[in-house]
Amino acid sequence: MADGLTTTEFAAFMLAARGWTNQEIAQHMGVSVNTVKSYISRSLTKLGVKRRQDLGKFMLS
Repeated sequence: MADGLTTTEFAAFMLAARGWTNQEIAQHMGVSVNTVKSYISRSLTKLGVKRRQDLGKFMLS
């Protein structure tokens, strides 16, 4: 499932799937909110998930 994701993309993706906000993820990871947005956007594209709201369902499958 996580093939093709970098470690940081995977970490941000997992936290977003658990309902964390971009701000919370940024603070936790020590990066900017824009960096988090970039990680999540690339992850969504690489994994073929269309909406952030679908992350939780995607992670459970």
